[in-house]
Amino acid sequence: MTDYKKEQKYNYQIERILLEDSKKKRISSMDYYSFLIVRVGNCIFHEAKENSEIRQCGPNDMILIKPQKSIQLYWKNPKHPVELFWIRYSKELLKDLSDESVDFQKSIEVVPFSCISVSTDGGTAAILKNLFTRLERADKTEFAEELFEKNMLSLMLIAILRACIREEFEQQKKGQRQFVLDDLFAYIHRHITEEITLEELEKVFFVSRYHICREFKKQTGQTVHSYITKNRLKMCKKYILEGLPITEVYKMVGFGGYNHFFRAFKKEFGITPKEYYKSHMKER
Repeated sequence: MTDYKKEQKYNYQIERILLEDSKKKRISSMDYYSFLIVRVGNCIFHEAKENSEIRQCGPNDMILIKPQKSIQLYWKNPKHPVELFWIRYSKELLKDLSDESVDFQKSIEVVPFSCISVSTDGGTAAILKNLFTRLERADKTEFAEELFEKNMLSLMLIAILRACIREEFEQQKKGQRQFVLDDLFAYIHRHITEEITLEELEKVFFVSRYHICREFKKQTGQTVHSYITKNRLKMCKKYILEGLPITEVYKMVGFGGYNHFFRAFKKEFGITPKEYYKSHMKER
C-alpha cells in the first residue's frame, strides 16, 4: 500500500510505503537521489545486482540510493509490517536548493555509496519524519508556503548529509583504534556478505595478518576463514526458512558460487540446503 504525492513547483517526489503483503519489493531510484527512512519495522536489502552486499536496517535507519540504481527489500514477517518514508530529489532541485556556500549535489556525490544504509540518532530521525509529514500536508493557501516548502527540503538534505558525515567519522575512528578481537568480530559481521581477505584486515586494523590469524585461532579455536563461512551458513539457514529462494540466498550472503555454498552447507549441517528446507517445512 502506498500514499503517493508529486509536487509541481519543486521537482521532488514523496511516498509512504507500507510493506505487509508480499515478502519483497524492488525500489528504483530512476533519475532521482532517493532517501528512505524506516519508520517502523526491520528489513534487509541489497543492491539489485549479483554479489551485492546485504544490509540490515531498522527504525530510524536511512537507505540512500543514487540515480539509476535499484534495491531489493525483504522483510521477515507479514504480521509485523515495515513502513518507510521515501523522498526523491531531482538533480535540478539540488541545484536550485544550493547556494555559494553549499553545493548539495557535490556533497551527496562525496558520500561513497551507490546504495547504503546509515544510522541516525533519535533527534535526527524525529526531524526527518516531521519534515516528511509536513511536506505531505503542504497547503498552497498558507502564507509563504512555497518558501517554507523550499526551506524544509533544504533542512531535510542537511540532516541527511550530517548523518552520513557522522557515520563516516565513526567508521574512521573505529579503524584507528588499537586492534582487539571484538573489533574484528564487528568488522566481519558488518562486511559478512563481501569478500574479506587477510590483506584487507591487515590494512583496516594496522596489524600483521600473522598476528590476526594467531590471536584469532588462539582465542576462538578456529580460523578467520572458518568463522566467516560458519556465519554465512547461519545466515543462509535463516533466509531459507524465511522462504527466500536457495538460488538467491547464497549470493546474498557472499558465497562466490553455488557449488562452494552447497559443499560447505552439507559439510557443516550434514544435509543439503533443499533437504534442510523440506525437513523444517514438515515440522511446521
